[in-house]
Amino acid sequence: MGESTTARNTETTFGGAAPNTPTQETVGQYLLVEKLGEGGMGAVYKAVHTQLQKNFAIKLLSAQRLPDPSVIQRFRQERIAVGKLDHPNIVRATDAGEFQGHYFLVMEYVEGQDLNKIVKERGKLPVAEACAIIRQAAEGLQYIHEQNLVHRDIKPSNLMLTATGQVKILDLGLALFPRQATLDEDELTMTGQVMGTWDYISPEQALDTHSVDIRADIYSLGCTFFKLLTGRAPFACAPYDSNREKIRAHLEIAPPKLDTLQPDVPAAIQLVLDRMLAKDPMYRYQSPREVAEALAAFADSDNLSKLVTVRTGPVPGKSSSATVARAPATTGTGWTAGQRWLALVFLALVIGGIGLGLFFALRPPSDDGKNQPRADKPEVGKWFRLFRTAPKRLIWSPNIPQPHWDENREEITCPPARDYGILGLGEVGAGDYFRFSVSIEQAPWSGAVGVVFGFQDSTDQGKPLTKYQGVGLEPPAPGAAHYVTRFSRTETINAKGKKTGQTSVLAKQTVPRPSLPEETLDIEVRGQRLFKVFWAGQELTDLTTEELNAGFTDDDHRGAFGIYVVNYTAIFRDGRLMLLER
Repeated sequence: MGESTTARNTETTFGGAAPNTPTQETVGQYLLVEKLGEGGMGAVYKAVHTQLQKNFAIKLLSAQRLPDPSVIQRFRQERIAVGKLDHPNIVRATDAGEFQGHYFLVMEYVEGQDLNKIVKERGKLPVAEACAIIRQAAEGLQYIHEQNLVHRDIKPSNLMLTATGQVKILDLGLALFPRQATLDEDELTMTGQVMGTWDYISPEQALDTHSVDIRADIYSLGCTFFKLLTGRAPFACAPYDSNREKIRAHLEIAPPKLDTLQPDVPAAIQLVLDRMLAKDPMYRYQSPREVAEALAAFADSDNLSKLVTVRTGPVPGKSSSATVARAPATTGTGWTAGQRWLALVFLALVIGGIGLGLFFALRPPSDDGKNQPRADKPEVGKWFRLFRTAPKRLIWSPNIPQPHWDENREEITCPPARDYGILGLGEVGAGDYFRFSVSIEQAPWSGAVGVVFGFQDSTDQGKPLTKYQGVGLEPPAPGAAHYVTRFSRTETINAKGKKTGQTSVLAKQTVPRPSLPEETLDIEVRGQRLFKVFWAGQELTDLTTEELNAGFTDDDHRGAFGIYVVNYTAIFRDGRLMLLER
């Protein structure tokens, strides 16, 4: 479906409607009634067909995304993919088109709740009902598999249980398209492919999101099965509190046995789950049909409809696929219920702001080290810690999992990005002398990670132009050694809105495979020169020769600097900048 029915916090620009509020905009013959959910690609609304007087769900591509042709191409792909699918366990598409410059996709309107909400309300589910739900989901995945697709984001919130007890798979727009599809890959590099969700991601998907097959969906379905039976995902607990620990757990650690959390689960179900959650795809079920067959003897669908709470009116602050929009109630004061609610929120914010002000005014001075006051800007000759503030997304598609910044740990977890995913950490001026250091962790070491500098946006003959340089560890060829490369890249957008880019590898130097899971990359720039590069304590002189530096000016190294990741998961921490005396 492209978006789940859970409301998101991204504001839509269509019709000027604020998030989670009814709107009276129309799209062709569809009257928009209520927003059901929102994400990077756009928003999903409940809508009524004005002629048929029938409810539908309609997805609108965000107006903020319209200038990006790659996003439009991705949306068109979604319409084609979903439009071809017809199965009782998949949300069906019924219409698509363009209206006044807005692209839209119309789908069947499903009354029900997603599994995440059901588990939140009811806790762990009875074994027979959990088996029936997973069996239906497996049947839907088998159909997807037969269409040569991989979903890649199976999780409880993407599985809807209807009021009649039927399971529907959502978010088909995020599926991996066949490798042989006749698509222009260059047009898709900015839009990317989603990787999945940390609590439900398969081990192979955490390492490389592009080469997975349906067995990755079987693993994610197994994690979902585990949550239905126990009330939580396999690694949604301490000590797996960060994305880094969750990824490592999926790669290396066996999930808890069911009898430690739910003693009445039959041993045969544990055997099914063990096979679904095998680390190596070779030892999992090889098709969703095998999962459905394994669960058939334990599944009971008779009571599934009783698990769904169908609401008859709107719930303040929430959206549900079963919610019906209605006019706001009024009171004798002339205020609507919504106005009274907003007034209470405003009053709470004022009181909270006063309390926070008193807290910061009266608290004792901070200690040194990690609790030291934050400097506004770097000082010459002193290290300035960069991960105390959120990074800026210089190049990062909204349609792939977003990087996670942990302020307390001062680290950034980056999922695989399609094309370069670049996060900016600060800026320097032309001719500045500076050192930039960051620690990088990968398990196992895969490469395609590093730092960028001299990131600048400008125009060339009226066309948008982006250029930057980078230094990073690259993935080795099979049987070969790792190497660190120095490169420069330029990107332009032509009159038709198509992005083209060119990467020039300036130099590379072979390095040993890192012996530790975390190593440091350190660069020093002096005016027009990349003066020094250190990786894992080794100076890489091949990247900083006079011949290489002769082609650059002071102005080439000004602008933003930061970190990048391409196709593999990486954790960045201890980012630091030091300004140097000239």
